[in-house]
Amino acid sequence: MQTMSDPARCVDTGPPGQNRLASMPCGRLRRVAAWVSLAVVLGGVSPAGADVAEADAAYKRGDFATALRVLRVEAERGDIDAQYRLAFLHANGQGVAPDQSQATRWFHQATDKLDPGAQFNVAVMYFEGKLLPKDPVLAAYWFRKSAERGDSEAQFNLGLMYDGGLGLPADPVEAARWYRMAAEQGLKSAQINLAVMYRDGLGVARDNRQAYVWYALAADQEDRGAARERDRIAKLLTPEEYNEAIRLQHEQEMRGYEPPG
Repeated sequence: MQTMSDPARCVDTGPPGQNRLASMPCGRLRRVAAWVSLAVVLGGVSPAGADVAEADAAYKRGDFATALRVLRVEAERGDIDAQYRLAFLHANGQGVAPDQSQATRWFHQATDKLDPGAQFNVAVMYFEGKLLPKDPVLAAYWFRKSAERGDSEAQFNLGLMYDGGLGLPADPVEAARWYRMAAEQGLKSAQINLAVMYRDGLGVARDNRQAYVWYALAADQEDRGAARERDRIAKLLTPEEYNEAIRLQHEQEMRGYEPPG
């Protein structure tokens, strides 16, 4: 599976004052053709039934009217595969006049039923403009859908969008909140960005103890930049602050944090 970018490029572990974020969220997205395989990229969709297979055959021979008729019936019955294909026909004006509102209606109706990872991929597609129109507002909407269901990468990307004002009003408090959710699940890139927020006092009160904690947790996942910044910040702490930071780190670990293996 290809990815949008190397997660290491999404954060900065250097000294304060440097740009810490890339302009694009990080994420995973399979590269596939649009018609039959659109459901595959989203995952969690069952194999096409007989009626949808009939629509596929009609589509392949260029009989878009028959494909549209069959898919509309199945889509109204709640078939996810049919809903995706019907959205595709409306978007491309095949068998029907182009209608982006109908395409969006059917696409969202199907996607609402999918798992958080699939919703994450929808967000990535909207952000990149691949298979779907480029739309950072809808990207943020689907990152939120996935994030609220616990997907750590979606939580991180939603934090990035709040941090950079991408598809959402810039809000460092919300950015820090979503980074923390992802960081507490062990996502290294979120741990680093949360550390930066504490280090620089962005969206949270400046706190080198907390910055140390999150850099240390990221360093435990073999991130050299995080280790360097952890060690730099350690030198700024008083002995009492350092002991408190170690206690907070152990406390976080006791809550069930485990670096992804």
